[in-house]
Order: sequence, then structure tokens, then C-alpha cells
Amino acid sequence: MKKFLSTIFLITLLAGCQKMETVRTEDLGVEIELIDISAKENRNTGFTLIQLNALITNRSEKELTAVSYELQLLDENGELIKAYHRTYFGEDKSLSLNESVKDYMGFQDKLEKQPASFALKVTEVKDVEELPLVHLPLPDEFLYQAIGLERLENELPIKIYVRIDHMGAEDIAEIEDEETIRKLTDLFCNVKIANETDTFVTDNYNLVIFYFTDGTQKGISLNLYNLEIQNGHLGHIYELNDFGPFWKACTELAEPEYE
Repeated sequence: MKKFLSTIFLITLLAGCQKMETVRTEDLGVEIELIDISAKENRNTGFTLIQLNALITNRSEKELTAVSYELQLLDENGELIKAYHRTYFGEDKSLSLNESVKDYMGFQDKLEKQPASFALKVTEVKDVEELPLVHLPLPDEFLYQAIGLERLENELPIKIYVRIDHMGAEDIAEIEDEETIRKLTDLFCNVKIANETDTFVTDNYNLVIFYFTDGTQKGISLNLYNLEIQNGHLGHIYELNDFGPFWKACTELAEPEYE
């Protein structure tokens, strides 16, 4: 893990215009080029909307998977008003030498005073050894393969735990019967990834966990009937094909956690 506190850009606001002075520090291993930035105050609400687009370029020999940077809001004397942090995660793709990626930061906040300038800093960089790439599911991929449960092809779990969320009330199933586990495993191995979706529901956070003889366990999180994957602050939801028979069998086995 590498941490840096060197200023990359200073943007000065003069009479509504932006004057950008670029300082390149390639020894840090990362170069950030500011594409555009704006700070607009809503005088009705008192909130300031700040948005920036940046181009992150890897200047190091390492394959980078995460770049953290900090946006500092400064007053006319260069004093800090407030700082905001952002991390770019490559997830399933690393940044190679001289490779670039666009990144966006946006937020709104109530400020004591409006910024006169901004300072942008790289604060942390991680490579593939420190933060390995993750596999994001692909359409028509089997669910058990997408989540790294290939062992289900040759090995039965010793237990399957299911939690079904009904707007905060939960039904629980802890299945240890071998024949029932075999049936559920067969149904689960038929499920495939459909497409990524923006659909999200609240108070329906379901869970399935497979336990194995070596003491390991592997689970999936479900947003209602869809697969939910969280990588850092990034979330993905995928619709599933042929999930109904597996989930129906689970719901028939589950009982209320509290009577």
C-alpha cells in the first residue's frame, strides 16, 4: 500500500472563470488530469453542488486496482474549508502502465464559505497484489461459477443456511439433511446470470450460505430475487434465470425466526 500527499492540481476561481495550473508528479506512480470542475451554490437551500471529472493515468510499472484521491476546498487565503475523498476501484480490470480511465466525483454539502480554489491530491494507490481483481458475473454464466463455488460440481455442502427477509421480519432455514441438500444444490447449480439491473428494493435482503466439511463457507446476498454484489463502495445487482425453483424450495423449508 502506498500513501501520498502531494498536490496534483490547483484550480483558482476568478470572476466566475476557472484558471487551472497543472503540476505533474510522475514519481507518485499516478497522474490525475482534471477535465472539468464546477461549484454551484443553491441559495434557496444553502447547499453547494460540486462536480468534477478527472482522468487517472497509471505512470508506474505496477498493475493498479485502486486509486484514492482527495479534493480540498480552499478559501481565498488558501485555508482548508473542507476535504472530500474518492476511491476509483478497477474491480475486474487493472490499470496498466500509461493506461487511463475517466472518473467522476459529485456531492453536495452546506459550506461555511464558498471555495476560491481547489487542491487535488493522490492519497493512496493499491496494486493487484494488495487488492486483487474481482470477477464480475457475465450474462448466461452459471451463478455457482460466477461466485467461485465450482466445488459444488463434486462436493455437497454439509449445511445450507437461508435467511428470507420480509420487511424486517425474517424466516430462517438451516438445512442439514443430505438428500434435501442434494436437491437444493442441484437446483442452485441450474441458476444462471441474466443481466445487470438498476432495480433495487428495500427491506428484502436475503441470504444463502453454503457450509463445507473443511470449515469454510460461501454465501450470496440477494436483493429480493436478484444477486447483489458489493465491492468497496460499488454495488452491482444481477437478475437471475431459473432461480424460482431453488428459491421456492428454500421458502418451503424456512420458518419464522420468532413466533
